[in-house]
Amino acid sequence: MKCREEGFTLVELSIVLVVVGVLASAGWSLLKPSLELTEKIKIERQLQSIEKSIITFALNNYRLPCPDTNGDGYEENCATSLGIKVGGVPFTTLGLTGREVIARKTIYGVYRGAGVLDLTLLQERTGNTPGEVDYKSLGDLLKALDSVSSQPVSGSQIFITGDGVRTGSENCTSNQVSNAAFVLSSGGVRSMNGDANLFDGINTSLRSNGTGAVCFASPDKMSNATYDDLVKSMGVNALKGQLLSLGYALKN
Repeated sequence: MKCREEGFTLVELSIVLVVVGVLASAGWSLLKPSLELTEKIKIERQLQSIEKSIITFALNNYRLPCPDTNGDGYEENCATSLGIKVGGVPFTTLGLTGREVIARKTIYGVYRGAGVLDLTLLQERTGNTPGEVDYKSLGDLLKALDSVSSQPVSGSQIFITGDGVRTGSENCTSNQVSNAAFVLSSGGVRSMNGDANLFDGINTSLRSNGTGAVCFASPDKMSNATYDDLVKSMGVNALKGQLLSLGYALKN
């Protein structure tokens, strides 16, 4: 008497494959938000690291770094490139070697007013003469920050628009909320509209080559179905406080 060979029929295999597919899809749908949250936390920490490096640079050089517009990691010469206000993060200049991946995906904007209001230039602003200990010192950068803080909000300098809620409408023309000493913007985890540009919403007009907009989305803007960028803004008074605190700590 012959024994029937045991095994799966094509129908049974098809059912198994469908079940496995459903389970895999369900598992990925649960895992994906967690992975994206982890990646956003990583980006947020990297932005904090870049921010600290810029503050350290300012403390040591008495000015803010110029953006990098050609992608080599070095700041441009702002003394000869007066129009550059927004570009890439000069990660090599800032000593951020090893974090180029995040830095290359980050846009950096800096306040560059006319004359003594240009925060990227080392200038004497307090009346000291060459040879004096305070000539072109931290005091000159602090003086520049004081001067910038007294200026009206300008759409020709880097500025933050609203978040659509607390700080009003998100509009680069009608709601220029505030200028900043410098701003950092990351394109987040992915492009929410599926194009090649990681930046979403208003930030899609930002460019790392120095040709883009000076308007940044609000740091308070929440992620949604069409936006997952991360923005960090350092106001002039906040930067002054940081420099005074760190400078005092170094002296004591």
